[in-house]
Amino acid sequence: MNASQKRAIIKHRRRLGEQGIERYEVRGSPKDKKLVREIAKKLSKEDVDAARLRAELERRLLSKPMSGKEIWDALRRSPLAGIDLKIDREFTTGRDFEL
Repeated sequence: MNASQKRAIIKHRRRLGEQGIERYEVRGSPKDKKLVREIAKKLSKEDVDAARLRAELERRLLSKPMSGKEIWDALRRSPLAGIDLKIDREFTTGRDFEL
């Protein structure tokens, strides 16, 4: 690579940086290359669709299962917390049938 090509790459990457876009390397399967590029392109637009896609990807890929304490806290915050519910089940002797 000659000096002018190096300068062009440096300028190009600087312009991208001014736009808030970073360059990074991702390793993966060759069949996913196009998909990963499209996702990156969509996320770089910073519009409503990008925010929705980002939220969905974060929810699916970065979320961890809730711990027991987190589940307990969520149940205590629920609208039905503290309500005295009495749930009874009707007692039956079963059905009559012949063998």
